[in-house]
Amino acid sequence: MGCVHSCGVAIEDSGEERDNSNDGKRQDKRRAIRIIDKEQSKEKSFDKSDKSWDLDPKEEASLLKGRKLKDVKQASSSKATNSKADGPSFLGKARNTGFFGPGSSNSVPKLVPRDGKILVLCFEVANTIFKAAKLMESLSDENVKHYIEVVFQSPGIQRLVSSDMRELHSLAAADKRKELEVFSREVVRFGNRCRDPQFHNLDRYFDRVELDKTQSYLKEIASGAMEYLLSLAQRTSNLYLEMYVLKKFEQDYEKKCWEEQNFIFSQKGDRAKDLKQQIENQKSYIKDLKKETLWSKKLEEVVGKLVDVVQFIHFEINRAFDNEGRNNSNEKLTNTPETLSSAGLALHYAHIITKIDNVVILQTSVPQALREALYMSLPDNIKASLKPKLLSLQPSELSTKQIRREVDKILKWLLPMANNTIKAQFGFGWVGEMANIRTEANDNVVIEPNLIRLQTLDHAKKENAEEIILDLLVLLHRLVTRHIKGSSANQTRSPITQQNNRNVSNPTSSKRSKNNHDTS
Repeated sequence: MGCVHSCGVAIEDSGEERDNSNDGKRQDKRRAIRIIDKEQSKEKSFDKSDKSWDLDPKEEASLLKGRKLKDVKQASSSKATNSKADGPSFLGKARNTGFFGPGSSNSVPKLVPRDGKILVLCFEVANTIFKAAKLMESLSDENVKHYIEVVFQSPGIQRLVSSDMRELHSLAAADKRKELEVFSREVVRFGNRCRDPQFHNLDRYFDRVELDKTQSYLKEIASGAMEYLLSLAQRTSNLYLEMYVLKKFEQDYEKKCWEEQNFIFSQKGDRAKDLKQQIENQKSYIKDLKKETLWSKKLEEVVGKLVDVVQFIHFEINRAFDNEGRNNSNEKLTNTPETLSSAGLALHYAHIITKIDNVVILQTSVPQALREALYMSLPDNIKASLKPKLLSLQPSELSTKQIRREVDKILKWLLPMANNTIKAQFGFGWVGEMANIRTEANDNVVIEPNLIRLQTLDHAKKENAEEIILDLLVLLHRLVTRHIKGSSANQTRSPITQQNNRNVSNPTSSKRSKNNHDTS
């Protein structure tokens, strides 16, 4: 057969070769058409799945409705399974009412192990437990009575802070609530690491607890929980020390191995072998000790007990301070005087007071460098007030002993407040509370309550503190100047007095010298 050219001229077939070439071209064309159809079908499926705005409004509404129904069914099924698995808990009411909101999902934090054990986080948990134990101990009836009858009546608080007992109650309650806030934030952080979603977002639960004032029955529950947690925390602190010993053994072993490899004439490997055996024994001991500490406990169990402690401390603060602190904390006082804490000068003034005490101790021989360091550490406003006072200073009728007695009388109550301020500013890192815990011979933990901020210079009024420091500096100036004048007078009179003393003490020698002079 022939075919018609585009010009209209008929062309005859040229044989079998042309037929074969035409067949190959047709197959290539079909293969290319299939590939193009596949790509177009992929693009259409992509458009249908992702570009929902291409759908009709009716189709889009039905699709969204179906998705919502599916999500609701999945949520109800997961809620039912969780309620069956969890059982009764202290957060049951809050969870059932949907109090935690959308934040409490079933997602598990990445840092939580599959078995839910605390592991290396146990040291932070133990530090938090010791912090809570100190806070609970500070709210006991005995300590609260000591605060009201002794601490609030001390001359330092009466002169620097306030003499109004109601104001002191409110300040103490506010400080305790700040400590509780720090502790509760750590509990919230641990709760967010739990696998159980009921422990997530505990801050919302604690906000709800602050409004409830009827759960006074928590004392027995919190006391039992704290006793159990303290025993675990004490063993955890022992674990921390044993792991530190293991680290020292490993460092010594590495050092010994390095010496044996680099020194030909070093000692034999007996010492390295001993260290290796000690490392193995220490590792086995630590492995057994971990089973009795917070390391092997589940985080949900510990966090549940800490939540009970948070609730109990909240009610104890209201009971101990008659809820005055909360009522006064809500009132905004416009004419509140500036304190050293708000001015950022509490620690600086504490160092100034300790330097004054050092100068008083060395009053007989005060180095020039110490006096200059004391003067250079004074703020500009104190320097400006000190200079006219010293220039217009009148001679005092008091003796040196009387002046020293006045200085010691002020430092007796002022110096402890300065030392407490310095001590409160410096901690020991993330295991600070664990490092300060003291144990008895029978391994019982001795809990010493923390100092309240009223025992420091934080709440001291700036004006009152500067007035006291100025009085101390004036008295110190009198002491030092009297000593300098006395020493200089002794030095100027010393040759004459020494000669007179020799003559009085040795009258025969003076007569002998006179006779010798006459004979000559």
